[in-house]
Amino acid sequence: MMARSFGSRSSFSAFGRVAASGSRLGLGGLALGWSLLLVLLPVVQVAGQAAAPLPDQLGQRHFDLEQAKETLVCDKANKQGFACAVCSVDVAQATFSIGEAAVAIRSSVKFCNKDYDPTSDLSQLKWTEDHTAACAVAVSRVLRFLSFVAGYTAAAASDCQRTLDVNGYCAAGVANLAADLATLAASGADMKLNCRSKYAWNRPRPTLISLRNTIIRDHHVNRAAHKHHRRLLEVARLPPSEVMFPQWADRHLDVAADYQKVKSWNDNVEHRRSELAACSFNIGQAVLYLMRALLGITASARTCQTPTIGREGKAGKMICAVDVSGLIGSFAWVASSISYAVTQCPITGKGIQAGCAGDLTAAVAALAGIASSGSGFALTCGRLQGPATGGRFLAASNETSSAVSEGIQRAIVEVDSMAKSLAKLVLQPSHPVLV
Repeated sequence: MMARSFGSRSSFSAFGRVAASGSRLGLGGLALGWSLLLVLLPVVQVAGQAAAPLPDQLGQRHFDLEQAKETLVCDKANKQGFACAVCSVDVAQATFSIGEAAVAIRSSVKFCNKDYDPTSDLSQLKWTEDHTAACAVAVSRVLRFLSFVAGYTAAAASDCQRTLDVNGYCAAGVANLAADLATLAASGADMKLNCRSKYAWNRPRPTLISLRNTIIRDHHVNRAAHKHHRRLLEVARLPPSEVMFPQWADRHLDVAADYQKVKSWNDNVEHRRSELAACSFNIGQAVLYLMRALLGITASARTCQTPTIGREGKAGKMICAVDVSGLIGSFAWVASSISYAVTQCPITGKGIQAGCAGDLTAAVAALAGIASSGSGFALTCGRLQGPATGGRFLAASNETSSAVSEGIQRAIVEVDSMAKSLAKLVLQPSHPVLV
């Protein structure tokens, strides 16, 4: 009785430490979001003079690539130009996307691999529709975040340099299109798991066999709850004959139950670490997409005016379409990131409804991103810089090569510094949960 009460007190104290640690990390994520908001407020003020996410030169009727390459897109000394404002957001989102890709890779390893439980029956090795959907969601999210890393890095390399780089904008558009298609695949599969009504015909229902196996397993786990001094490294083997060695058969079940209990606890701790990291990343992405939405409002308010569209013609309509669809996608990503944070940040319970809302808004954001990328292809990929055809082109390329290298180096330095700061916040060694 004393041992049982001591175990319950220790479990409650451990739960309290985990809850306190989760709350501290959640507050740290909120502090990170507000710090990003305060840092990027001057960026929004700079965007008051903005033209569009794509430079104005791409919308002109008589577009001269050689002349446009000499145009200052991001002049950091004067803090002017729309690309200077978008540069900070691109670098930050590329950094957060790297972290989200790491979390997604771990989830794909977890959901696409089935471990054998010696205390259960062989039916656990069968792949159900829910297992297949969970694995598809994890793999699609890996492709999505890796594509976003490529897209935001290409956009940062274009926005952070001083001269116009059409190739970088085209690469960003292609990568974002791949990310949006992967988002549609992940959202569609995840809706099957999160948006299912409790009265749906395909909802999980317990069977008599599963209930019996659950009761038997819980009995052995509870019986072995206070026997962790045993050698848990002893691998569970096939049970001996109950007729000849009944005591050994009972011993086998206890060892298997002990092993599964400790293994389940370790898996839960690792899964909680992953959830806390994803929670921080989603909070940061929500703030960054809000910044991108504010920049999109400033851009669309100027490029979608009737005189501007009438003066620039078809190219002006395309730029307006890019701005408006990007604005819709940014707000949808804000809602999706907040919804996913609601499902991942709490330490108890799962917000299935919030997860469903996150999937729906992510699908809306992906559709808006596809529209934005499609509208921008004619303005960016349709005007790619061709191969070197003579000394004149080579000389012109050499004049801007130093500026291009400067922009790429600046983006890499900012990504590296933000990644180090994020690692100190999320993976600090003194954190009791993450040790």
